[in-house]
Amino acid sequence: MGLNNKQFSELIDVSKYNLSKYYSGSLNITKATINAIIANTGINKEWLLTGKGEMTAKPPRTYPEPDSVSTAAEPALSYGYREKYFEVLEENRELNLEIKELRKKLEQLASDVEVIKKGLRND
Repeated sequence: MGLNNKQFSELIDVSKYNLSKYYSGSLNITKATINAIIANTGINKEWLLTGKGEMTAKPPRTYPEPDSVSTAAEPALSYGYREKYFEVLEENRELNLEIKELRKKLEQLASDVEVIKKGLRND
């Protein structure tokens, strides 16, 4: 796919540390990670798990080129799509972290509400 380990780990939303552990065999790969690889790369699940069949389940994703772009500019445009993809991926990761923090806060608030309710019942 032409990705380095950092880019691949971001693509499948796994830390570089865990990716390294997966490669070395010192950490078992999770079903969620397998699903992320399949969903984000087009790798055939059967091939990934058993080595049988075709490596790719579907053709790699491509982006339509505007009619006005010359062939000399196409590689730069393709690179722009790729960079934008990783930009959006990073934004998504940051939003997911924010969502996790908000969920923790909501859980704490719900717990606080229960404590207050119990206190009111006892009074």
